[in-house]
Amino acid sequence: VPVYLKAHYKSKGIYANAPVAFILHNIIYQGRFPYKFFDFLHIPKEFEADVVFPTCFSPPPLDGISDEPIVSTKPVKLLNFLQAAFIHSDKLFTVSPTFAEEICSGEDKGVELSNLLKDKGIQGILNGMEVTKWNPKKDPFLPCTYGADTLEKKMIIKTMFQAEAGLDADTEVPLIGFVGRLDDQKGVDVLLEVVPYIVNELKAQVVLLGTGKATTEEKLKKLETLFPGKAAGITTYSEQIEHLLTAGCDYMCLPSRFEPCGLVQLNSMRMGTVPIVTLTGGLRDSVGPDCGYQMDSVPSPPFPGMKITKELLSRGVEVLKEGLKVALADFGTPAFAKKQKACLKYDPSWEKKTVLYEQAFYKMVGKPVGDIPQLPGVSAPFDEAEVIEVPSSKKPVQPTPPPAVTVPATIRTQVPGPVGAPKTTTIQAVTVA
Repeated sequence: VPVYLKAHYKSKGIYANAPVAFILHNIIYQGRFPYKFFDFLHIPKEFEADVVFPTCFSPPPLDGISDEPIVSTKPVKLLNFLQAAFIHSDKLFTVSPTFAEEICSGEDKGVELSNLLKDKGIQGILNGMEVTKWNPKKDPFLPCTYGADTLEKKMIIKTMFQAEAGLDADTEVPLIGFVGRLDDQKGVDVLLEVVPYIVNELKAQVVLLGTGKATTEEKLKKLETLFPGKAAGITTYSEQIEHLLTAGCDYMCLPSRFEPCGLVQLNSMRMGTVPIVTLTGGLRDSVGPDCGYQMDSVPSPPFPGMKITKELLSRGVEVLKEGLKVALADFGTPAFAKKQKACLKYDPSWEKKTVLYEQAFYKMVGKPVGDIPQLPGVSAPFDEAEVIEVPSSKKPVQPTPPPAVTVPATIRTQVPGPVGAPKTTTIQAVTVA
């Protein structure tokens, strides 16, 4: 869209002075296609260099047979829509501060676009969520409502959900949940490997809800047979089941290999269900030690979509085992109840986040930030974890990034602002000898 805007509209005086803000979610979806389709884009030849992308890494062929990416020994000439969008946008945003840092840290996490992102600069603002839909005090999908002062009612939902999922109804047994897409990004392969440890060693129950790869769905369906009364997999989604699971579980386990932001952990905290997360992207920014458990990152292949080796899977299993062991050691203690109450008090609403976007948009069009109408209830300072600015390196943009780069180290510095303004963290590159 930024390319079409510049090629077909601004060139004719339409939206001539309109700056373009581009908000990135998941960087692995770049729109990589064979170069032979360039003419179908109907853009002037002068934009070709910004769309063309030589790479040794290609998405899976659209043959309906293979679901693994193609890795070649020599660069292949592809189109990359996301690259062109980055180049022709005036300001780049993404959905969490840590994800902004990660995708600028190297060509693996930036999926070969990190150089371009560092040249352009990008601002990470932590996503919010629609809090009225997820509210344990008013949720229409729950058999009863509850809050921080009535957590005992959460146990009614737990036993009801246990029975519905085919688990032994027992409030004294820790119940771990998972909600998500069934693919490698979400770490569900690691969690499935750890189910025997959860059931046999930690003496806990686990239930997984998700859809995705057919082979993974089959593994979920077999859980109740392999671990009767102790584990269950649900591959038919409904909003009611998601709400019952999220409210009924004690923990929500999210072992993502990478996560731009994530909503499941926000939903869980709204329901007083304590998240166990990997230190990546929005999971790291939203789940602090006061309201959840953080574990080491689950190892990833060089590029998303590549086959998970047995060695990578084994390392991920050990990370998850240790994280679960630490989290479940608190179950039933005052420390765990304190985390539940902290979750229920956490405010993931959009009100503060919209102000951050408004401030950025006002600056883009040259208007004073002070002209933004003040919304009620958002005058409190922003948490420094909610926003980060990775400034432009002011180097010439390279539209065709090389296949490999040296990863720079980064340091955080606090940037002071006007009284009442949100704290901003700037990332500066430093040379590594």
